[in-house]
Amino acid sequence: MKAQNVFAKTGYILAGAALCSLSVMPAWAVSGEQTANTTAEGDDTTKTIKTMGDQTSVTKSETVRVYTDATGAVTSVKVSDWLQNPQKLSQLYDSSTLAAIEGDQGDEELSGSGDAMVWEADGEDVRYAGASDAEPPVKVNFAYQLDGKDISPDELAGKSGHLTIRATFENTSWVEKKIDGKTAKIYTPFVCVTGCVVDNDVFTNIEVDNGKVINNGADSVVVGFAVPGLQESLGLDDMKDADGKALDVEIPEGFTIEADVENCQMHSMLTLVSPDMLSDFDTDDLDFGDMGGSGDELSDAMREIINGSGELSDGLGQLAEGASQLDDGVGTLAGSVSELPAGTQALADGTSQVQGGLYQLKTQTSTLPTSTKQLAGGAGALADGLTDATEGSSSLAAGARQLLDGLVQLKGSAADKTGLAYLSVSLGSDEASQTLIGVTNTVAKGLADLEGSESESTGLYGLKNGVTAVQGAAEASRDYAGSAASALGDEGAAGAVSGAQANVDAAAEGVSAAQDALAEAQAALPSDVVVDTASAQVGIDNAIATVEGSALTDEEKAAVISELTAARDSLPTSASVDASAASGKIDEASAQLTDAESGISGAQDQLATASTDIESARADAEGAAQYAQGAVDGAAGVSSGLDEVISAVQGLEAGAGAVHDGLVAAKSGVDAALVGLGDEATAGTLINGASQLSGGAGSLTDGLQTAASGADALAKGTSQLAGATPALVAGIQALYDGNAQIDDGMAGLAQATPQLVSGIGALSEGTSALSESMAAASDGSAALTDGLKEFDKEGIQKIVDLLNNDVTGMTDRLDAVVEAGKAYTNFSGIDEDHSGSVKFIYQTDPIEIPEEE
Repeated sequence: MKAQNVFAKTGYILAGAALCSLSVMPAWAVSGEQTANTTAEGDDTTKTIKTMGDQTSVTKSETVRVYTDATGAVTSVKVSDWLQNPQKLSQLYDSSTLAAIEGDQGDEELSGSGDAMVWEADGEDVRYAGASDAEPPVKVNFAYQLDGKDISPDELAGKSGHLTIRATFENTSWVEKKIDGKTAKIYTPFVCVTGCVVDNDVFTNIEVDNGKVINNGADSVVVGFAVPGLQESLGLDDMKDADGKALDVEIPEGFTIEADVENCQMHSMLTLVSPDMLSDFDTDDLDFGDMGGSGDELSDAMREIINGSGELSDGLGQLAEGASQLDDGVGTLAGSVSELPAGTQALADGTSQVQGGLYQLKTQTSTLPTSTKQLAGGAGALADGLTDATEGSSSLAAGARQLLDGLVQLKGSAADKTGLAYLSVSLGSDEASQTLIGVTNTVAKGLADLEGSESESTGLYGLKNGVTAVQGAAEASRDYAGSAASALGDEGAAGAVSGAQANVDAAAEGVSAAQDALAEAQAALPSDVVVDTASAQVGIDNAIATVEGSALTDEEKAAVISELTAARDSLPTSASVDASAASGKIDEASAQLTDAESGISGAQDQLATASTDIESARADAEGAAQYAQGAVDGAAGVSSGLDEVISAVQGLEAGAGAVHDGLVAAKSGVDAALVGLGDEATAGTLINGASQLSGGAGSLTDGLQTAASGADALAKGTSQLAGATPALVAGIQALYDGNAQIDDGMAGLAQATPQLVSGIGALSEGTSALSESMAAASDGSAALTDGLKEFDKEGIQKIVDLLNNDVTGMTDRLDAVVEAGKAYTNFSGIDEDHSGSVKFIYQTDPIEIPEEE
């Protein structure tokens, strides 16, 4: 009965130690200082009171630092001792085998040596250190293999491959005891916990069989544990289960680390060795009778924990999958809008350039209505003048004909000098503008002035140059308007806005899908993990109730219940915490999605407005292009008509010259006739001059009629051109105003899109972090489930088997183990009146890659 209670307590302590070693980094891995037990053991035996005070109040806490090479071979031993002086004694007795003892403060007074040392304490604690050449009670060995072959630490440095490190511990501290009439070895119950920190860039795929790997990102902490000799001390190899089979219970005496390494190097490994795991309770009068039921309750509670952990793992797995899909969707969204700022900026730049060109066009065409109106007036005046010239030319032709007829008659009749003299006066000269010669001279000069100079851009040539300028401006207007319409079309601004709308619509769909994924992930979170943990707590509470009803003393009950309470409090509660944290992260991601959705909606509105403005501006541009084309066609017709008029005027100039020359010749003939009418040759010359005059006058009349017709067409064309140019100018102004709105809208869109892209980028980072954390949580929960199953198999179920087994003789063995642990209170010596405690810290040399010389 008593043995069962003792072993139940031991089982709970072992289970607690295993849980701690699997989940908590030991304090010594952080700090080399050890916290000493300052409570002195009670003893009913009356101690001898020495002259300097009650030495039984003194506690000696000892920390032994064992330095080894990388294989565990001892190279030196340094010991730190702390004499705690609660009663402020002036002197403290001591016993030590250490060499080269030095006080912590450097001024402590020490007399004597060996077993007769006295410290002048002056009411203070005393700390000192020294060296020892004694062998530590636990031998440590680390053996290395790379890719299955043995290798020394020096050879291992810088190598790569699959590394295996086997740690073994040999307990050399034992006594012989009689158990059930047989001699048994009882080992001091040293618990050995080894830890090392490795670089995750060097070590990957790390596994340890009796321990735990804790990954903190850049590094991993590997912890392994062993209790060498306890298997033999408890006689577990000889115990049978209910079916008579050997119990599958093995308390580890070492551990194995496996990992893939790249350019291998590692820090020192630290091992804590402590003998006082079982020193805090007494095994006398314990009752094992009622612990079998507690074993079943413990098994049921563990099953509840494993089931809850499995549900948590499933829920977090679904959540991780949903978070991954969310991350992929937002990543695609971020990629699709990454080029949107550059596109909208280019679009804004293009509309600004179009606006600048339209401003120049508007400025250049602003004077077109006035110019074309003046052109139309000049063309009308030209037509009227040519009509009058035609009438004068007809009169000239009739007079020339009469002259010819008169000369012919004169040639065949008697000479009449009076008539010839009158004729000579009538023909006149260039200076007499009212005579025939003067008139033809005036007509010739007038025609020359009408034609003007092409190089000096005067007369008809100046008019043509003006028409050409109008035609060029109209063509530029047409081209600008056409380019603007094209730039605003499906291949330009409208297409870009349409593409941007498609991207933003896709972004909206992505955000909506992300919201759905988050909702599904939120729904997938488990909510009943706490119930399972509570069930486990009920099982441990039942075990506590069993202890309370046992025959233990109050002090012993308190010790056992304390251990069970610690085990209950250490039950996994991370399920609910992880679910809450995951829910919080989902809420954060949902808020980010809502912000992104608002930004996307604003972008959609801006793009819709821009699309409407662009369509209106494109229609204005197309109308302006049509107006400009009409102006181009009209100007081309006017230019062609002017070419005909110039050609006719040039013909008129030639005819007028011929008439003038004929009149001059006629006058010469008349003058000659006045001298000698009988001269046939002279008379023939006069007639010939009159004939040339008559022919030239007819040609002049025909030319003037053609010029008048062309001038009339010119007047009509310029009138149409003058009527069209106001509409052209108004269309260009409308195009300019519409494009100004588009330009403003595109500028606003260009400013807004970087914020949209930045928001989506931040959302992408958030969902990536969420995905990673959910994946880590899922992996962690799966590892928790696997660890719990392994702990249940290797720990709890074995304890249950022990609790349900016939444990006759276990009390004596366990009592002997407890006493062995209590008896090991120092390494280097202790005064007989002092209580003590001791801990060992083994530190290996690091494995380092030699520096190149």
